[in-house]
Amino acid sequence: MSWWNNADDESEASSSSSQEVLFKDKDELAKKGHQLYCEVMNKTSNKDQKDEIRKTHENSGTKFTDPQFPANSNSLAKDWKEMEYSMQKEWKTFSFKRIDEIFPQPIKVFNDISPNDILQGKLGDCYFLSTLSAIAEFPKRIEKCFDTQEYQPSGCYTVNIYDMGVETDYIVDDYFPCNKDGTIAFSGPKVESGITEMWVLLLEKGWAKRFGSYWAIDAGLTEDSLRDLTGAPCETVEIEDEKLWEKVHTANAKDYIMTAGSTGDDGCGDLVSEVGLITLHAYAIINAQEVKTKRGVERLLNIRNPWGGTEWTGDWSDSSSLWTPEIKKKLGWEDKDDGSFWMSFEDFKHYFSGVTICRVHDDYNYQAMHKNQKQGDFSVFKVNLAKGGDTYFMVTHADSRRFGGDDNYEYSPLRIVVAKVVGNELERVAGIASAFQRDTWIQCNLPAGDYLVYVEIAWVTDQTDQYGFSVYSSSAITLSDATFKESTFLERVYNVKLAQKMGTKRPIAAGMDFYEVLLDGENPETGKFFEGIYFDTIVNSTKDSVLEIEVLHKSFDNVELYGQFKGRDSYKYVIKPGENKGAVKIKVDLTESVDAPVSIRKNIKPAKN
Repeated sequence: MSWWNNADDESEASSSSSQEVLFKDKDELAKKGHQLYCEVMNKTSNKDQKDEIRKTHENSGTKFTDPQFPANSNSLAKDWKEMEYSMQKEWKTFSFKRIDEIFPQPIKVFNDISPNDILQGKLGDCYFLSTLSAIAEFPKRIEKCFDTQEYQPSGCYTVNIYDMGVETDYIVDDYFPCNKDGTIAFSGPKVESGITEMWVLLLEKGWAKRFGSYWAIDAGLTEDSLRDLTGAPCETVEIEDEKLWEKVHTANAKDYIMTAGSTGDDGCGDLVSEVGLITLHAYAIINAQEVKTKRGVERLLNIRNPWGGTEWTGDWSDSSSLWTPEIKKKLGWEDKDDGSFWMSFEDFKHYFSGVTICRVHDDYNYQAMHKNQKQGDFSVFKVNLAKGGDTYFMVTHADSRRFGGDDNYEYSPLRIVVAKVVGNELERVAGIASAFQRDTWIQCNLPAGDYLVYVEIAWVTDQTDQYGFSVYSSSAITLSDATFKESTFLERVYNVKLAQKMGTKRPIAAGMDFYEVLLDGENPETGKFFEGIYFDTIVNSTKDSVLEIEVLHKSFDNVELYGQFKGRDSYKYVIKPGENKGAVKIKVDLTESVDAPVSIRKNIKPAKN
């Protein structure tokens, strides 16, 4: 199907013309991108519709053509002005062809999935292809993205992607962009066994459809694509981290998925290309091993370039003299120009900027939901863990690509608080705050039972108020929205028991104490940040005295009182014998520091009989 120079096709000509009028600026493009995204979600993420499409076209002997992601210029790029002229010129020569017009039969979705199945084309999505290469080390994880491995005569396929953490099926047809000579323009399969495998092309197309065009998926972070293709939480470990090897080696032993990014001009500069590495490029880490050599124990990484060639040429490369027959056998060494190579960990630290680790557990359970939350509101989710165990609670923003690259869209600061339900009380388990990250997660090892998870997002954008909440656990999960039942969540969690356990104690008088808890700053146990909650608790353990107390703040910067004292900068209580009272204070801007020193005025008098 050729579309660019077809002057006789009135519908395509009008589509091109309307595009020029429609996208006058980035704001309009962002709004249109959001609209198209919602249409895609509503109209093509339905399994019943997929089955109906296949049946209809198979019965009629026709092929499905996707109206939401058509085989024309709009699916290549929405705003051509963002593309360099030379690339525009080349891409405008592309045409779309059916898979069986490009490759010979037999064709399958997948046959024998391998990290070496991937060849990058003329699209700069190495981050995505590196993700595929890393996941393909475990073929079953790729298979989970599809509902069939067989070629579909109807031309209708589905790709499973986690949108804001919620599993979503994207329906795609089998049209793919081709060069002028009819060869595939973007990612392509290796056809070594005589069978053409479509899985790379379909995943790339599903990823492009999700964001509106192929150009929209140019450049990105493997952390995002790993999360969205597996559902599992990801973390990026900086190259300076003293425990990097320990984390990588442990992750490899646990069959986690890993990728790495090479440095650019501000790092190793031209030296990178001289040793066979591509600057600012995403690679897959396939293996991490320690081997004994004449020089001592060597820490080695097996790395793959999604380009399918252009390999490291230094120590432990394919041609290195350091290889012995014993080490070759142990590590399964092969001398192939396939983009896969080994290098020492010391060299890796010099030429790479960090490692992304995706904590996939094939036997874990998963539940998720989308949630809309207005500015100033919060949400509370109820989670039941049938058996308990290792559990991740995750919050995911709408991806910035959803808004057509709008520069005004940013990921908002948020806080998460996890509490266990114990009778009529809530016990804080953990809390975290983050800012300007698409995904935030908190990991807990929990006993069986009911938990409440508080989520508050301080939106810095008005493009959306939607996010995804998900739970990933070794235990069976039941997830529900409990927001309307838990309006006093914070007051119930930050209570006297927690104050006495975690707070700084200041005696007021005999039998009267003031506890101050500051859950802010970096958590030394996790390296992440506490939830940005401050709270005071005053305890009167006397039997015959009443405490009249006023708590004042000499300054009150970037913090506010919560609940009944909201809007004030001080609070008062009359506390009878045996009573305790408290006040919760919330950090307003999670990215800034707080200044709120406390002073106390008190009056103690005998209790009336």
